[in-house]
Amino acid sequence: MRTYATALAILSFILLGVACSSEVDEGGGTLPPGIEDDLVPDVDYEVYLYFNPDAPVVVERDRFLASDQEEVLTLGGEDQVSITSVSMVATSLEEFGGILGFATTTDAALAGNLLAQKPIEDPPTTSQVATTTVQIIRGDAEWTTDLSSQYGSAELVSLKERNQQVWNMLTHLPVSEEEPPIAAGFISTGGNIIQEIADVAGIHVTGLDTAFGIVRVDNVAFGIYSDLPESIPGEIDVEMLDTLDTGVVLVGGAGYAGVAVAFLVRSIAGKIGMETIDLENTNARYLELEDGHLVLRNKGSLIYATVAGTKDRAEELMLSNRFEGV
Repeated sequence: MRTYATALAILSFILLGVACSSEVDEGGGTLPPGIEDDLVPDVDYEVYLYFNPDAPVVVERDRFLASDQEEVLTLGGEDQVSITSVSMVATSLEEFGGILGFATTTDAALAGNLLAQKPIEDPPTTSQVATTTVQIIRGDAEWTTDLSSQYGSAELVSLKERNQQVWNMLTHLPVSEEEPPIAAGFISTGGNIIQEIADVAGIHVTGLDTAFGIVRVDNVAFGIYSDLPESIPGEIDVEMLDTLDTGVVLVGGAGYAGVAVAFLVRSIAGKIGMETIDLENTNARYLELEDGHLVLRNKGSLIYATVAGTKDRAEELMLSNRFEGV
């Protein structure tokens, strides 16, 4: 025990000596088309998500209803709608807002009508239809009031204008023009939002949150890669994500110099039982999760993680030649 405590003390002094607030420069990673011009309210938020696939995605219209509203489906209209884009910001799963883009004005009107049917006992949900888009805001806190006000007055800014450092981290996603991400964004590591999302998705993130926390990453940029079908089924689960070859790349700028981050990654790997693997002559750390596979590595002060349904897919996303823009 004394040896372990001594090692921790020495490590603390080392980190105090190398801790830095170095900024991340803009990279050349491949992002979903249109994200640079996407406009969001100039407010604080924990999550930003931008979804823009290369073709409209058909979803069941009951996705816009509360779970006990099957009777609303008797109102008539199409059973499905086609979504072209999503731009959302959130502070939690109960407080969020954004713009949904649809393929037609009919789809937008139907989605707006269904959203308006949400029961009063739910957190308040408001929607506003404008041609092929629907503005949606959920929650009753002061934050959602500010959000509504800014959407109404068009006081919107790009993510790059709002947070240059977060934008720069996004641009360090893989260079992958043959397989651009279908969605990208960022998530704060300071609160419980990562665990909330993981719980809803049925994904265990033990190890991943530990890694980003220890290396002092405040915000994590992410890209989602998937072979999306033309129509998304009513239930999205881990098995379906595996079928679609879905994988996630995460990147964060650590609060320490590169040499310290490399040391911490090795320490974290040992602590949570990760094994060392070789990827094109580059060491990385690997962990089999209960419902997925995690690969972890750093490049300088940037820390990368990939999560996928298979080890091969996680390794593919982490291969060093996919990070030419770093």
